[in-house]
Amino acid sequence: MQKNVIKYEIDDKDIFGAILFDMQDSIIASFPPGQAAYGAPYWDDFDFSIKGLPKVEYAKGIEIIGPYPPPRNGQSGWFMIRKYLTSDLNGNNYSGSIALHIRLASLTEQLSNISSSVRYKTVLMTPKNQLFSCIGSPPLKITKDLIPPGPEIVKGWFPA
Repeated sequence: MQKNVIKYEIDDKDIFGAILFDMQDSIIASFPPGQAAYGAPYWDDFDFSIKGLPKVEYAKGIEIIGPYPPPRNGQSGWFMIRKYLTSDLNGNNYSGSIALHIRLASLTEQLSNISSSVRYKTVLMTPKNQLFSCIGSPPLKITKDLIPPGPEIVKGWFPA
């Protein structure tokens, strides 16, 4: 039953899949991929790791990971929403985590609705001051120092 619920949730064009991690952030398992999935950790031996990526606490036991630095070589950018799993009802004794592996463009494409200006386009600024256009790639010819940040979406993530 629970496996079917997870399959249903990840069968979306914006979700690559779901991944179980141990407490050292090593992959225990990756669930059958959603319709958008490609490559690691689902089908090949590409080194897949979240070590070194920004991690922002969203709520108790939930964090946003990434984004995976800019899309390259035909690969899509991504981020994760991770929930820590606990072994008791009080939310203590973490035993690992599960994360939804999400296509970055599913978030950045929402930026095209923010600005109606032809001259200025909204970009997404993320932790480590990375900038992404509405198609999820680094924007061309932009000076980060001249960008006024908008309201924060999640700590360190905001439109600019």
